[in-house]
Amino acid sequence: MFQETYFFISTLPLQIPGADVLRTSPLITGSELQHILGKIDTYSHIRKAPDLVTPSGETFLSALDRTHLLAREMAGLLRHYQQFTVPASSTFAQVVHTLAAAATKGEEDTALLFDAIIRRECLNSQIFPDQGFALLHCRTQTIRQSLFYTCVPDGPAFEDDYFKGIATVLLLIMPEDEYRQVHTDVLGFISSSLVSDDAFYQAILGHDPEKIRCHLQRILKTYFESALSL
Repeated sequence: MFQETYFFISTLPLQIPGADVLRTSPLITGSELQHILGKIDTYSHIRKAPDLVTPSGETFLSALDRTHLLAREMAGLLRHYQQFTVPASSTFAQVVHTLAAAATKGEEDTALLFDAIIRRECLNSQIFPDQGFALLHCRTQTIRQSLFYTCVPDGPAFEDDYFKGIATVLLLIMPEDEYRQVHTDVLGFISSSLVSDDAFYQAILGHDPEKIRCHLQRILKTYFESALSL
């Protein structure tokens, strides 16, 4: 029974050897709910990954192809990661335009990506004042490589009311192509790590791009090793 349990949620300080215990208050807060959802997302990715590599026939060849795609996806994310610093007075639209311009070549593609990010934000805003960051994401045909960027103000926090006082904006975008599931799995693991991996979360809030890159590499390595059952 215990071996079939991924993690425990408890209002008490449980000490269970080998168990992943997430402690919450009796009335779960919004922040704690995000941590729970992050745990669920993290384990959903990790547990299904071992089926990736099997020893026979076409399935094995497919697994090799997927392994190559994963390696290329992760290497691209690490190589292209950047942090941008903008004026604290920047509006939400200006921040989105800065990130869209960095991810694309040419004004037309920048405008298309800008619109895609705005549309996705309108569907479900992911600005978390209690967590200290905003998460922007979308799927688009204007890029060929999944990208992860961070954007921070040159002051204590963004002044635009839309940002609600946060000081970190994250952009996670993926191309719209035939490798959709690979993009979704990898970027989903990164986003879930924001609430399940405190070291990564603290690096994000600390605005040190080298530390962020270091933790991003660690997180991707964890996922890749799990995918290969190493």
